[in-house]
Order: sequence, then structure tokens, then C-alpha cells
Amino acid sequence: MMIENVLLIVRDYNHIMNLISDFEKKLFSEHLQELDKTIRPGIMRITWNNNAESFAMSCRNSCNMTLKKIKIY
Repeated sequence: MMIENVLLIVRDYNHIMNLISDFEKKLFSEHLQELDKTIRPGIMRITWNNNAESFAMSCRNSCNMTLKKIKIY
């Protein structure tokens, strides 16, 4: 179950990065930095035995919000 959540986060993040051009990455740099700040703790220090489910949901929500902002543009 957890590996599926991690794969969904990676898929969502990669979808965003593949969807936008280099110019748009500069344009949305603040939003992308916020998204990275949300995801980075899971890469650097989270113990996947503890709070992993809530972390995964938080990351997916952040990806979805960022994607919505990009699609509005």
C-alpha cells in the first residue's frame, strides 16, 4: 500500500514537471518550490513507519493544488 502511494506522488510530480515548459517553470517557480518543500521531508528524513499515510496524502494534495493552478494559467 505504501509503495503505491509513493509511486502516485512520483507520478503526480513528474506529470507536473513534464506538462510545463522551461518558461512556465520559471513562471511557477514559487509554487514549484512550495511543492518541493512539501515533498522534501519524505525524501530526507521521514521514517516511513510513522505518519507515512498522512504525509503521502499531504504530498498528493499539494501536487493536485499546484496542477490546478497551472491548468488555470
